[in-house]
Amino acid sequence: MVGHIGKGRGKAQHRGLGSVDIVNSVCSVLCLGRAEGLDADIRCIGHLKGNYTMLAPTHLFRLNEKDGFSWEGIDEDITPDDIMDFNAKKAKEEKSRLDEAIDFLYDVLANNPIPASELNEMATEMGIKVKTLERARKKAGVESKKIDGKWIVFLNEEEF
Repeated sequence: MVGHIGKGRGKAQHRGLGSVDIVNSVCSVLCLGRAEGLDADIRCIGHLKGNYTMLAPTHLFRLNEKDGFSWEGIDEDITPDDIMDFNAKKAKEEKSRLDEAIDFLYDVLANNPIPASELNEMATEMGIKVKTLERARKKAGVESKKIDGKWIVFLNEEEF
């Protein structure tokens, strides 16, 4: 399975679009991206999760038109969080905190509704303040509904 990450910042485990349940349900997770201080054509494969093995060090490879693909070795210091943070920083550019919170909501709620408590926990881990999240929810059109005693949040364009 291939998953995509959100543009915000935070722990790599919580950056997958949809829900953290996706990462928690699989046995092994690899992150692919770039990292700070490397050539522009070098990519990293970081081992984020391994239920039945120790985590492997980050492997580097080069992709370019001249040489195609080549392995560039291992870097023990680059973590999956470093890979995710670098890619988030490059994508972020000059966004306001409210814009970041709105992007976070669209990323998290794009595929399915989630419990409000889970959304709030993820937002806190991403450094989004409660008031900013509430303003972003209004601007993005996020709605909530109580189901079986739990508040569920979803984008208003979904039929739920």
